[in-house]
Amino acid sequence: MEVSFYSDSPNDLPLLEKAHHPVATNPSDELRAIAQHVNWRRERRGDKWTKVPYQPSGALAESNNPRTYSTHDHVVAAYLRGGFDGVGFVFTGHDRYCGIDFDDDGAGRPAINADGTLRPDVAAYVAALDSYTERSQSGKGIHVIVSAELPGGHGRKSAQRGIEVYDRGRFFVMTGDVWPNTPRTIQPRQAQVAQLLAEVFPAKAT
Repeated sequence: MEVSFYSDSPNDLPLLEKAHHPVATNPSDELRAIAQHVNWRRERRGDKWTKVPYQPSGALAESNNPRTYSTHDHVVAAYLRGGFDGVGFVFTGHDRYCGIDFDDDGAGRPAINADGTLRPDVAAYVAALDSYTERSQSGKGIHVIVSAELPGGHGRKSAQRGIEVYDRGRFFVMTGDVWPNTPRTIQPRQAQVAQLLAEVFPAKAT
């Protein structure tokens, strides 16, 4: 049996960590105020499981269609009614937000070690970005949200490094499970994102 647990209090962290589907309702106040939220369900597509975005009504949402986005309060209410696995925030070309997702690297090492510490490379980037940071829904990954733009608006993904970066056309599952000793606010980090891109996605020699 899988268990979902919903909370708006950091005091419930021990219970959130034991749940299969933890959802905290205390995301960044800045993101909460923007009507770019969706619900989501974990569904099997072919031979893979994926997180599919939905509108609170139950209709499919689209990461590139603002008409399918909702307010934070509406998606939370829909989650509480049942039928969804959580809430997410959509990055668009009309906002200033950029999300960095740290997950398992090519060697299978998660962003969050079994002892609760961060993988060394992830720890270095979290410290350098120094912005709103939360534990992912799996409990093994980390999301950092900053104010920055990607060159040409093109997202990046490195399976070898276990790092993805997007500023539009994608949604992040939001947990509100803020990583200890990180800001609760979203900080301008254009230079830091540029440095990460140069290190993780170096330009190919011509």
